[in-house]
Amino acid sequence: MKVCILICAHRRPALLAVLLQSICGQKFKTLEPPEIGIVVVDNDPAQSSRKVVERFAQGNDVACSYSCQPTGGIPQARNKGLDIAPEDADFVAFIDDDEWAAPGWLEGLLTMREQSGAEVVGGPVYPEYPPDVAPWIKRHGMFERRNHPDGAQILYCSTNNALADWRFIRERGIRFDDRYADSGGSDVKFFMEVAASGGRMVWAREAVVFERVLPQRANAGWLLLRSFRLGNSLMFCFLHQYGLGSKVLKRFAVSCGQAVVGLAGMVPGALLGFGAAMRLARLACKGAGGLAALSGFKYREYKK
Repeated sequence: MKVCILICAHRRPALLAVLLQSICGQKFKTLEPPEIGIVVVDNDPAQSSRKVVERFAQGNDVACSYSCQPTGGIPQARNKGLDIAPEDADFVAFIDDDEWAAPGWLEGLLTMREQSGAEVVGGPVYPEYPPDVAPWIKRHGMFERRNHPDGAQILYCSTNNALADWRFIRERGIRFDDRYADSGGSDVKFFMEVAASGGRMVWAREAVVFERVLPQRANAGWLLLRSFRLGNSLMFCFLHQYGLGSKVLKRFAVSCGQAVVGLAGMVPGALLGFGAAMRLARLACKGAGGLAALSGFKYREYKK
């Protein structure tokens, strides 16, 4: 079995080095260890990740290649990774450059794939906070993501932790959408395409990844804007994938509910503390982002 791990890097060489070492440290207790290869695509014209990859490749047995995609954004870099991935790979795995993988990460993804036969397997991402993070951020789980039951079928996932059947992706020509270069969301759209092509996606709770919460993100302003962007890009994914129809109408209803509940609950929520009010404010922002997308407004978080 051959697995190609695709990583898009952007000006975080120190974090990338830790991620690469965590991949090298994968353990396999029940499955036969696969042949692992790593493809790093650097989205920085200055090639800030090149030396990290070259040092890793020289000092480890895991094959690791470097390529630079100096123009465009995240989807262009991800597509270059797909272009480089070897055709004889059985699976491609995705993980972000600000994360590190638990020792059983890859075995967890592969085990769930073996049990379910699903074309895509996603897994949880847990936050790793800096030591001086504000207490309300940790207490109210501001960076915690949804964690589904083991084996649960999911509608879409992200490239922060996923395994995909490479032959299925390749034969159907599924690519990352360039329209999301400066807004984010190309990974969600990618996996929507997988589902639309007949692929099934399931969850593996044991395939754990940790994400470092960067200090510049651990504040109220960033959290509110990120919630707005998530709602905004998700609605555009629905619009581009399904057009104006029942699924978008349902998404519109969800966005309305998020905005109303979030706004209505902020005042009483404030009585429980700043963190509780922030959770409701973020819900309102996510709903507002979805509604803004329906008016044609796109929030460009990654505009250069």
